[in-house]
Amino acid sequence: MSQPTVSRALRGSTQVNPATRDAIMQIARDLGYTVDQNAARLRMNSTETLALVILCEFGEDRASLNPFYYELIGCIEAEAADMGYALLISFQDTSDKFFGQYEDSRRADGVIVIGSARNKDAWDYFRDVNSDDRAIICWGAPGGDLVAVCSDNEMGGVIATEHMIQRGRRQIAFLGPAASGHRQFAGRRLGYEKTLARYGLVPVPVPTVDIATREEFGLECVLRLLDAGVEFDGIFASSDLIALGALSGLGRRGIAVPDRVSVVGFDGIRSSAFSSPPLTTVTQNVHLAARTLVRGLTDMIAGRPVTMENLPVGLCVRESS
Repeated sequence: MSQPTVSRALRGSTQVNPATRDAIMQIARDLGYTVDQNAARLRMNSTETLALVILCEFGEDRASLNPFYYELIGCIEAEAADMGYALLISFQDTSDKFFGQYEDSRRADGVIVIGSARNKDAWDYFRDVNSDDRAIICWGAPGGDLVAVCSDNEMGGVIATEHMIQRGRRQIAFLGPAASGHRQFAGRRLGYEKTLARYGLVPVPVPTVDIATREEFGLECVLRLLDAGVEFDGIFASSDLIALGALSGLGRRGIAVPDRVSVVGFDGIRSSAFSSPPLTTVTQNVHLAARTLVRGLTDMIAGRPVTMENLPVGLCVRESS
């Protein structure tokens, strides 16, 4: 048989007679022959691979990343596989490890970037890479100069605050980093503040806390509020990890949840269902986020226009509120 016929048969082409294709496939199995995928991809001018870069803070333990990111990574991998792509994953934290030239080096057809907004150098690096018209899409990138997918964070803040107000809470504190660089946190705070204003309420003043880990941040915020004698009957935490830290602080001081203080988090990580008490949380749809990221990137690769809209959020009500 001719080389083109064998090549088409090994690709599963319907242009080859089924009986001939089956015979060729059987011979290939008998000989232990497999297609050189690198050569095939070179011919097709496609790597059939997407790169996923997770930006970490300097020295951050990979095992201590927000579980939300790991859920998102898993969903991105599944979505990429459904689209026929392999996924190349890279954790990057310092300038000597920054790498975004996946297209130029023929390692991937495009790049998805997620991770910490506090790594300003890393985001600046990928902005520079993107300036050369690369196929790059991000999850919640700080600033507005990168194509980015994000949840409707402001609406999440509205939903969480409205939920507690409807349950009689009037002194609600927002726990979130004041200057983290995360526009997600800023959106959640804005929704909280707008909702309080609509009801004629004012934000509870929260002491400034500068602690790296989210759980410790939530714990320390609550302890300082209590030590300062600040009155509050509700907490809207800008992430579930912060909310879990807040629950720990309230538990240490014998503050009953939700009898005296209601607590609502944000993200919908799986472990939030197993806190004590189980945490009410604003949920982000990680499956939809992954689908939007992967399909947006493949549209870029194909030269199709890409439009981004904020993804809807929901509220999972549990015992903490």
